[in-house]
Amino acid sequence: MLALTETPLGDLAFGGRRLHAESIDGVYAICEKRSAPPEPSDAELRAQHALVLEIASGVRAILPVRFGSLLTKAELRRVIRGHRREIQTAFDLVRDRVQMTIRVTGRRRAPVAVPAPPATGREYLVRKRAHASPPLPATATAVLKTLTPLTAAERREPGAGALLATVYQLVSVSDVPRYSALARKAPRSIVVTGPWPPFAFTPLLC
Repeated sequence: MLALTETPLGDLAFGGRRLHAESIDGVYAICEKRSAPPEPSDAELRAQHALVLEIASGVRAILPVRFGSLLTKAELRRVIRGHRREIQTAFDLVRDRVQMTIRVTGRRRAPVAVPAPPATGREYLVRKRAHASPPLPATATAVLKTLTPLTAAERREPGAGALLATVYQLVSVSDVPRYSALARKAPRSIVVTGPWPPFAFTPLLC
């Protein structure tokens, strides 16, 4: 399975690969028949990315799925019917919107001390939330403050090494030119790419 959409596309052929849109309760799962999951090679990752881009160009709402999602028809129906409400909510969020990806680089601050293990469940959850939304340098915070008025939703991931964090922002298609113009003013330590299909805004289904 490559992606979910709300648009009936029928059978498709891109880059020599034949795809089929499986209809399940108003959700269309764009699939390729396979007997085994694809090998996680750079070439296969690029090929799947190109297929998702091609599909996204013809629909208003798309939810790309995790690379290598191999399901039988019965499993596919069970997953979509079991997550129908989440899928519809995600369609409503991403419709006529695209993802912009912001990578924040810089020098990571060394921890003052190794923290003691969390004493309570609440403390554990607070630390986990802080790790998922890492603090950013003042320059990155200023850039995000400029871009936020054009952003419908945002998700962050902690980075490693020189990559401090990755920020995913969901932006209306009509606002992309204005967003891109503002993003071009960002310093070199902040790299903005897109527009992309909303990879970071697909709910976890399986």
